[in-house]
Amino acid sequence: MQVSVLFFLLSGLFFMPLAAQGVLISHSGGQPDSSAILELADTARGFLLPRMSTAQRNSIPSPAVGLQVYNSSTQCLEVFMSSGWRTVSCNCQTFPNASFAFSPASPGFGQNVGFTPAQSGLQYQWVFNSGSPASSTSSSPSVAWSGAGTYAVVLQVTDGNGCSSVDSQNVVVSNCPIGTQTFSANGSLASGSIQTFTVPGCVTSIVVEAWGAQGGSSSTANGGLGAYAKGTFSVVGGEVVRILVGQQGEAGSSGHGNCGGGGGGSFVTRNNNQPMLVAGGGGGAGTASNSAIRNPDPGQTGNNGTAGKGNGMAGGTAGNAAPSVCPNCGSTNGAGLLSNSQAYGGGYGSSAIAFVNGGNGSTSASGYDGGFGGGGAGAFGAGGGGGYSGGGSGNYTGTTDNSGGGGGGSFNGGSNTTMQSGIQSGNGQVVITW
Repeated sequence: MQVSVLFFLLSGLFFMPLAAQGVLISHSGGQPDSSAILELADTARGFLLPRMSTAQRNSIPSPAVGLQVYNSSTQCLEVFMSSGWRTVSCNCQTFPNASFAFSPASPGFGQNVGFTPAQSGLQYQWVFNSGSPASSTSSSPSVAWSGAGTYAVVLQVTDGNGCSSVDSQNVVVSNCPIGTQTFSANGSLASGSIQTFTVPGCVTSIVVEAWGAQGGSSSTANGGLGAYAKGTFSVVGGEVVRILVGQQGEAGSSGHGNCGGGGGGSFVTRNNNQPMLVAGGGGGAGTASNSAIRNPDPGQTGNNGTAGKGNGMAGGTAGNAAPSVCPNCGSTNGAGLLSNSQAYGGGYGSSAIAFVNGGNGSTSASGYDGGFGGGGAGAFGAGGGGGYSGGGSGNYTGTTDNSGGGGGGSFNGGSNTTMQSGIQSGNGQVVITW
């Protein structure tokens, strides 16, 4: 606007002398301050900023950095900064805390990132540059980015008095996709194949979860439930991980000699058979009239297998099967990571096979097979569960004294570990997340 036009519009109201260094609007004349491009001078009236609601403010297209308004919704003076609208002053004694945290700290593209504010009970307005979603009013939203890059996240919080604060942080998203792969039992009851997982080239850490298999039931009891193990492991892109998923032991039928086979353990190892994580299988169920003897042990959280019930065979230790076989049980101990169990003669049970030798369960011509993953066969006593160390077989001391099998041991060589006993029914499972 030319000075003559501006002077015409303000004639009778202001005296507006011009100077090379700026403009003064005043009743009394004078010169503008040399540091100001525009100076307003008056002793009876003030300078009035545009007044608008929060919704009206938010509808301003492409606000310039430094733009100022009076927010009539919050009764606050606000200025637009590079991080968004920020409260300059309002009728507040204190201001809310707008800081926030997010996890994971170094996400890959496509991975959900959870945001958590430092202060609860406020109004939240999140802006996620190029995120999905692009904005949120949730207190703890979850956001993903479709590509690698550095993305600004802005949070404005407002308390019940209309007082606002803003915080801004950058989220660095790597060029490494996330993923989850689930491995289920394969093959037949007592045999199968060891599966493999190749670590993606950009991945340096994986989370592994494993569930051991349940032991076989009898006519009067359920098989022992498999154990659960979870851990985080450092890996190298291209590294091959070996996986055996345990299968449930075969169920026994009616009759005093019809005890279930042991459940197979679930194994996750490096390619050189170095164990990462093992979840023990549950023992097979017995048929004894005494429930304390009949009911088997579940897969264990510790490294060692447990003994079979009713004076059954001892469990294995240090990654091995039990050292001996029950002389009159017709049942077999579970195998460990490193060693096979002994076979029982008369067709009642072959050796249960260690993971390093293939991991087959004990098969039986006259009884009930153990599950793939080192489960022992059952007959007049129940089979022991396979695992890091094998569970002991149940005992036979008479027509009504056929005891349950011991649970297989577990192993966890990771960080951020979780171990639980007696979790899994049916076949086992392994899940790898990166």
